[in-house]
Amino acid sequence: MASIRLLTYTVTSDGNKWGIAGVWAHGGFRAVAVSDGTLKSSTYIGLWSDVFKTNLGWMHVKSPSVIASMNNQWIVWGSGSQTDNDGMYAFNWSRSEVKYLGACEGYARPTIASDSNVVRVPTDNDSGPAVRFNVGSLD
Repeated sequence: MASIRLLTYTVTSDGNKWGIAGVWAHGGFRAVAVSDGTLKSSTYIGLWSDVFKTNLGWMHVKSPSVIASMNNQWIVWGSGSQTDNDGMYAFNWSRSEVKYLGACEGYARPTIASDSNVVRVPTDNDSGPAVRFNVGSLD
């Protein structure tokens, strides 16, 4: 199998190494996260349609890491186990629209079904288990 170079990383002028922190694909859509692993620089998520032919934009996430899930209509993401910037978001591929899904410190990991817009969003639980989940549908 032949390999194809899609992205490379370089060392910035301040000496930080940037690298690929995540890759997601579904249908013709692609998302790639790049980060230097620091909270100061954060993470950037590049969004493409048409199998990397059309760049839809870049999202800045104030976290050194990102956990994401996607389908043919949405990509959802959060900062995972990070305690800073615990917001979770969704981006609609066709409308280029961002929605805020909520926040969950230490467990910002939303997931979306691959074949529908059913999304599971963790939320803080003041009593009982450390986290609970809200399940709903994005429109």
